[in-house]
Amino acid sequence: MRESSTDQAAPVADLQTTTQEYETIFDAVVEAIFLLDVDEEGTIRYQRFNEREEEFTGKSTADVRGKTPVEVFGDELGGKLQTNYRTCVARQEPITYEETLHASGDETVWRTTLTPIVEDGTVERIVGTGREITELQASKQKLQQRLSFLENTSDVIILLDETGLVQYQNHCRDHLPGPNVFDLTGADPAVRIHPDDRDRAKETFASVVAEPGATDRNELRIKQTNGEYGWYEQRVLNLSENPAANGILVSSRNISDRKEKQAKLEGIFEAARDVSFIIAEPSEDGRDAVIREYSPGAERLFGYTRPEAVGESVGLLHRRAATERIPDIHELIRSGESWYGEVEHVRNDGSTFDAVLSVHPLELEGQLCFLGVSIDISERKRRERALEQLHSSTRELMSAATTEAVATIGSETAAQVLDQPMNGIHLYEAETNALVPAAWTEGTAELLAGPPPTLPVEDSLAGHVYRTGDPEYYTDLTEREDRFVTDTPFRSEVVLPLGEHGVFVLSSTTADAFDRIDTTLARVLAANIETALTRATQRQQLERQNDRLDEFASVLSHDIRNPLNVAKGHLEMARTAGEHEHRHLAAVGRAHDRIQTLVDSLLALARSGDTVDELAPLELHRLADICWQNVETERATLEIECARTIRADRDRLKQLFENLYRNAVEHGGEDTTVLIGALDGGFYVADSGPGIPESDHRDVFEAGYSTNDAGTGFGLRIVRRIVEAHGWEIRVVESEQGGARFEITGVDRTD
Repeated sequence: MRESSTDQAAPVADLQTTTQEYETIFDAVVEAIFLLDVDEEGTIRYQRFNEREEEFTGKSTADVRGKTPVEVFGDELGGKLQTNYRTCVARQEPITYEETLHASGDETVWRTTLTPIVEDGTVERIVGTGREITELQASKQKLQQRLSFLENTSDVIILLDETGLVQYQNHCRDHLPGPNVFDLTGADPAVRIHPDDRDRAKETFASVVAEPGATDRNELRIKQTNGEYGWYEQRVLNLSENPAANGILVSSRNISDRKEKQAKLEGIFEAARDVSFIIAEPSEDGRDAVIREYSPGAERLFGYTRPEAVGESVGLLHRRAATERIPDIHELIRSGESWYGEVEHVRNDGSTFDAVLSVHPLELEGQLCFLGVSIDISERKRRERALEQLHSSTRELMSAATTEAVATIGSETAAQVLDQPMNGIHLYEAETNALVPAAWTEGTAELLAGPPPTLPVEDSLAGHVYRTGDPEYYTDLTEREDRFVTDTPFRSEVVLPLGEHGVFVLSSTTADAFDRIDTTLARVLAANIETALTRATQRQQLERQNDRLDEFASVLSHDIRNPLNVAKGHLEMARTAGEHEHRHLAAVGRAHDRIQTLVDSLLALARSGDTVDELAPLELHRLADICWQNVETERATLEIECARTIRADRDRLKQLFENLYRNAVEHGGEDTTVLIGALDGGFYVADSGPGIPESDHRDVFEAGYSTNDAGTGFGLRIVRRIVEAHGWEIRVVESEQGGARFEITGVDRTD
């Protein structure tokens, strides 16, 4: 059945009415409104401006319809607007921002909101609304000038608008000590407030926002820049009718110290309720006292129930030495005085603990009694005893001769003195840039079924502590995605830096296993271990230096004496030889040349330390060929059958090759052939000379060894120093040509 024209006319009329209402609202609102279309390719074009937008931009809807922002406003402004529109399309959610524009010639500040119209998951249109806030911004600047005196106060001052957004914050954080003052500039203050305190903050704000001049106070926790929450006392004042402020003023004063003291006091009061106390009635002769009252705290502390304790002698709870004091205490009680002292209590199970006992006179039902209050100080005593033992262990640590010995003593001390059965010390190894386990306890080895793993400096929690130098307490390792060993059996760890040497790790299989005393004592031990490691390292370096000096002095006194004696003898002969004196003087010259050669070699030996500078990738065959050009090789030939890249100190490796080349030519003659070949894990340098007797293979690297009368005996000694400084190994065997072959292994390759 067809609809009548009357039935069709009603929806059309409603649509026309709705359209007219929309047109009226669109043009009547005070804010500037503009509409944009987004086509399938993502191109954004203007569809319409209302009158306020036309007034602001100086452009009509007809001027902009179907055009892009760049086509309407040019590359600079249009490009900026287009970026904002595309951000709204990408996020598919409303965005608000402030911007300074020059569209109509004057500089104005606008707060713009873009709202996407999403259909089937795609942004089809954007509705933009803009509100000019130029005067508001100017008011803010004036307000900041008027409130400049607030910059020097120690309180944090913020000004909120009626919606609760921060309009201003003073800069007290610039002159307050420490980095912990929060910064709310441009932020929503609610994100900084502790979740448990946000409702209270909202209630305080709501209580003043509706009434100009109203004020209120509260205390709440605010997250500071160090990530921790601090307690603040806030005074909230409604200054909405004050033209200079026109908002809600919040003054916040840090009261964390006060809260901490208050918490300590409350803790003391709480402990007082839990601490054991008894009321005892002295015997007639004053030599004993009977328990009449016994607190729940005493039940927990001593292990006796109230029925078990009441009516018994106070000696039930004390060592004999303490009960012997009762008569003296009784006399003090009779005189109205109190008694204080440290005693050793006995529990129901026979165990003992240290306590502070205070005894005070008390009249109970007409009978003079005394009130005894006991506070367990066994933890304090444990800490004191541990500190004494740590001081004793320090002497052993400082006397250790090697870093390995220091690590072993440090780990044993942590297990025995600090009662930390699972701990370990990792020392830094430069070659691998890792923390290598140097000492660990049996408990750690049993749990891990072997030694602890080597930990990379860059990708481990221990490496983070080593890099930053800041100790860390990881209360639950299962919550740390950045842990190196994902299936670790440990739940909590304390990691302490040992300076440049490494880290000290305390581990536990339970979460949050370490208390303040544990970490404090561990830090004391870590400081001692670090000092001992530094001393041991210096001692080892000094011993190596002394060894080189002894070697230097030995060679100097032995080898240089011979050419000096030769020179001296020939000079004496020259004085009496007459016309033949030139022959003796020539011998003196040769002796002096020999001395110069020895001195040069000795200096090279003394300067060849046990460490290398920066390691870099080096092409072995290229460097070997360059070094060949630096040595007088006569008619000797070089053959290279080793093309690989290794990590080494360039200058030290050049010295190694040049010394081996000279050794080959000096002993093999000018026609010798030198061959450089590859080994598994290294390379070798061989020659076709006469070789080295197998019996001398071990002595060939000692200072002064040489089978050539013209040789100094230092070249191969220097070669071994260079090899050991790199962490490599060297040995000499017979070459295929019958000469000497020096094999160097343990070399890091990078190809």
